[in-house]
Amino acid sequence: MASAGGGAHDAGSAGEAGEAGAWGATAGGASGATAGGASAAGTAGSSPGGASGCAASCASYQFCASSKCLPAYVSTRVLPATDQVSGSGQVNGAVVLTNKPQGDIVVQLSGELNIYDPGASMQTALTGSGYARYTTDGKLAWFRSRESLVSSTSVSRESAIALVPPSDFALSYAKYDPPTGPTAGTYSFRLARINGNSGNLTWEAKYPTTTDGSGSNLLVVPRMAQGDLLTFDPAVAYFPGETCQVTDQGAAPSVACLGSNYVIGALAGTDGTTWTWGAPIDTVSSALNPFSAEKSSFTANPYQFGGSDAFILGIRGVSTSVGPWMSEGDYGPTLGLAALPGGDLAVTAQGNGYMTFNGGQSLLGETGSILFRLDTTTGQIVWRKALAQTPSKIITAPGGRIAVLNHASATAPSLQLFDGANGALLSTLPLPPTSYPVLAAGQTDLFVLGDYSSAVDFDPGPGTDKPTSSRGVYISRYSFE
Repeated sequence: MASAGGGAHDAGSAGEAGEAGAWGATAGGASGATAGGASAAGTAGSSPGGASGCAASCASYQFCASSKCLPAYVSTRVLPATDQVSGSGQVNGAVVLTNKPQGDIVVQLSGELNIYDPGASMQTALTGSGYARYTTDGKLAWFRSRESLVSSTSVSRESAIALVPPSDFALSYAKYDPPTGPTAGTYSFRLARINGNSGNLTWEAKYPTTTDGSGSNLLVVPRMAQGDLLTFDPAVAYFPGETCQVTDQGAAPSVACLGSNYVIGALAGTDGTTWTWGAPIDTVSSALNPFSAEKSSFTANPYQFGGSDAFILGIRGVSTSVGPWMSEGDYGPTLGLAALPGGDLAVTAQGNGYMTFNGGQSLLGETGSILFRLDTTTGQIVWRKALAQTPSKIITAPGGRIAVLNHASATAPSLQLFDGANGALLSTLPLPPTSYPVLAAGQTDLFVLGDYSSAVDFDPGPGTDKPTSSRGVYISRYSFE
């Protein structure tokens, strides 16, 4: 039986390994052996940027650590498009649950896709948008269409899903309220918390003001220690956004909006700090922490973000500011942030000319991109590493490592892995052609997700993992155990 993007499906039948793949065993054997069993590029017992001690040569995409070749490609789960001629799908977000070391993954999807396991009696299809949870061995645990989850077909401006540790997730969206009598229909933002174990809605909070049906999506940052979630309407061009606080009170959450912000990106730190980066639209003194009236002054520059430098600011505890730390120079950089174990940040910066950071620390000497580790107790750069390609995403990989996605074009994306302690490049992972790659990581696994529109071999080593379908989305798993 197929459902066209509506209703719910809880997978109870065990699917077979095949078109959908399985995550239960590492391709080519146990972790530490070359995927596919054949020797690949690299020298026995070593690889660039890694430690020595591996008994066999690592594959070209791996490095050697603790006598293991890492990461080990496990397998790829594919969700074929229902129309293999012109159909398509897209991964819009993903989180790895943290209720166990090898966590399940929840995936945010859109398009026309077959969601079910091969051989399953319930053959569920997605048409539109929805969410699916896959177990560590690649089996479908549940699927919910967006329509059934939020009880509306008039939804837009959906955010990426955000993990609410250990096993829930949250997302925001603009939802249409139909007209009542002479009152016209309007859109307003909602924030929803979803139970990751069941896939059911825990609560939905309605924002107090109306909004447009089109525009930027909110950034969602759960603050578990504070019992709330912050949302940031990103600053765009010359217009600041708005910060709101949703207090989790069970079935009746409350929403308080705190005023304007200049945030462009935000994430939760490993120590509970909410980290933001952005840039004011002018050079007057600006309040950056929505919980504080304290203002910061910015230096004018003639180029990016309307004439001001970029900042990094933390909100620690209820309302305490950490920073802000600012770039300095003629060009404001575009930043990317990832939270490292212990509380520090990994930061990518790209700019068009010379700039320094927080008191004259060297950042960029000319046009280009760099990766650096920021000590969040001092605002000092611990190490910095020049990047040969323009980064598009950054996350923390298992073991305190750093994964940087380079996506210059849809035909040649790659993923570079760096040592979080010293910035050494460990390895480069080639990725299949994809338009919208997504990264997600847990304690032991790194997931790479995206869409494909041709026959693809997903195994980056000498082995072969090639599905029979030629259109759909994929979920590739790499183990660091």
